[in-house]
Amino acid sequence: MKKKVYLFMSISVIITSVILSLLYFLNQNTVSDKKPLIITDTSNKEVTFTKLPEKVISLIPAATETIYDLNSQEKLIAIDSYSNYPDDTKNKTKLDTNTSLNIESIVNLNPDVVFMSKMGQTMEQYNNLINSGIKVVMVDASSIQETYSMINLIGKVLGKEKESIKIVSQMKIDLDNLKESVKNKETKTIYYEISPLEFGLWTSGNNTFENEIMQILNINNIFDDINGWSQVSEEQVLIKNPQYIITTTKDYGEIKAVDEIIGRKNWNNIEAVKIGQVYNIDPDIMSRPTKRLVEGAKQLKELIYGE
Repeated sequence: MKKKVYLFMSISVIITSVILSLLYFLNQNTVSDKKPLIITDTSNKEVTFTKLPEKVISLIPAATETIYDLNSQEKLIAIDSYSNYPDDTKNKTKLDTNTSLNIESIVNLNPDVVFMSKMGQTMEQYNNLINSGIKVVMVDASSIQETYSMINLIGKVLGKEKESIKIVSQMKIDLDNLKESVKNKETKTIYYEISPLEFGLWTSGNNTFENEIMQILNINNIFDDINGWSQVSEEQVLIKNPQYIITTTKDYGEIKAVDEIIGRKNWNNIEAVKIGQVYNIDPDIMSRPTKRLVEGAKQLKELIYGE
């Protein structure tokens, strides 16, 4: 009899604990008129939600990826034309973006929130959406820390804050491990090209997450003395004479990005070209502020150190 009473009491305690935990969880994730969710986006503007968004539009690939990482892709009713990862994005409604962004088409979809970026859209487009009664959350990041903040911001808006914190924590661990793995490596110099000669040479300088990744990997960016994503000259590259050249330009047609660099006039005097250390890296994993920056760092480490 005592065993039955003990068993009954134990089950009751377990059930009560589960109910209390569930009530606590529901209370923490409740958003209403009386308990609104007020967030400050990356443009320092406040956005208020009286319910968690169920219909979401993403106009920036990094936001789209993060929404998938948070397992909230079922909320995506439309995405920008550049969002291509993961594969399931091909099944989503695509919207023309940049200057061709159709405000009316977005309004007609009646989204609960639109994620957009000052690098991808204009202030006029932003204002037109706001004036149409659409909630807009700006999500921009140019550093790794801002990437963490952006991921957490999206997680908060979607009611997935716990999941976003976990993603950021794992990124920090992975990047710390990468830094530790190369601390005794000899420093290499690198020219990182994000736009080919045809369109004017552009690179990633100081205050960009690409440059931070290079610092983590004990790599000396030859243009860490310039700020942000900036245009440089051929002469500057020739003078700085990097040991490695990494390009994010994809092969187009019969033109191979690496071959195009190697074949440039006078570039045969650059050490990287002389010894065949010119490589191509996927721009999506290096230029989008998402958890895939870790993958980009790992690939860059392999290209430079061979491991």
